[in-house]
Amino acid sequence: VELDDLNLTSFAATMTFLLETLSSGGKGNQSVVFILDEFDLFTQHHNQHLLYNLFDLSQSKSTPLAVVGPTCRQDVMELMEKRVKSRFSHRQLYLYGPDTFDSYMVVVEELL
Repeated sequence: VELDDLNLTSFAATMTFLLETLSSGGKGNQSVVFILDEFDLFTQHHNQHLLYNLFDLSQSKSTPLAVVGPTCRQDVMELMEKRVKSRFSHRQLYLYGPDTFDSYMVVVEELL
């Protein structure tokens, strides 16, 4: 399917296409990782439809899908609607950055 040939004029149409495409895969398909940077901003959308569908789809064994949501907010779980939270796997990883710029630069230099 060519993306130019699709009539994705609304969020609903785009979401339907995305969900059908992702759920049509089999065991031989490649994994897909969605990185939703500033994850807390996605919780501010009405009905959190995107989050609900991505989390729901990620629970299916036939869809190799992961959702990663980096955020600075530690209360992000409280921002999710109950139905969205029920689809979430509750795997959280807390990372804390260096306290000073000098210690940050040490980490960056070690990674280079």
